[in-house]
Amino acid sequence: ALRTRQFHVRPQLKRYTEATRSAMEELRADVELARAQGYAAVLHGEWREGIAACACAILGRNGELVGAIGMSGPDTRIKRKQIKQYSVDVIEAARSISIALGYSPRG
Repeated sequence: ALRTRQFHVRPQLKRYTEATRSAMEELRADVELARAQGYAAVLHGEWREGIAACACAILGRNGELVGAIGMSGPDTRIKRKQIKQYSVDVIEAARSISIALGYSPRG
């Protein structure tokens, strides 16, 4: 499992769209939600207008973050229900890659 670590972010977060998180409190809440549900989801184009996405961490042998895998598409076609469905496949892909890299889910 991902361990909570302090992460460093530039004091000024850059806004790409109106939906971009620009407050550290919002960003921290998003990270905690992603940890709790096992994936991160964006439904309202936080980086690019009109894009919905979900992603999951890929972990290395010692449980360290080594990458991520995700999917994205137009938010006119991908809604909350679809994101939840797609997240199952994204989580499984991340798990398979993590195991191939030596990660053991059992610790």
